[in-house]
Amino acid sequence: MQEIALQPVGVVHSPVADTRDMPIEGVPAQVEVFPPFEAALQGIEANTHLQIIAWLHRADHGARVGGDPPRGVFGLRAASRPNPLGLTPARLLRVDGRVLHLERLDLVDGTPVVDIKRYSPGWDCIFSARTSRELRFPFNAGV
Repeated sequence: MQEIALQPVGVVHSPVADTRDMPIEGVPAQVEVFPPFEAALQGIEANTHLQIIAWLHRADHGARVGGDPPRGVFGLRAASRPNPLGLTPARLLRVDGRVLHLERLDLVDGTPVVDIKRYSPGWDCIFSARTSRELRFPFNAGV
């Protein structure tokens, strides 16, 4: 199989530097888009929310199991995984040149951003979705 290479398009600027100090709901933060990708920001302010896709550079890249009880990481939202990509929806407050100001982002300072996509309520919101985290639907219930 062909090797995959990702190129960062920007970097997170956050008041939180340590992953252990990040609140689960995130903090106000910015994404600085690098100059070669500035044209890709055209019209982005027409969106209220964005999906920030980041390379979780401090995560364990080899993890296959996590959680309590232990489960495979593909069924979890753990940062430690074979390809530690983070996907975070965030409200866009404003755009200042190449800087996106976001209401809440759960990524620490210096996290590389590998892509930015608009959040589409009609596509990205699944009202009937369930997860193993909900006690009514345990992960081994087969639903």
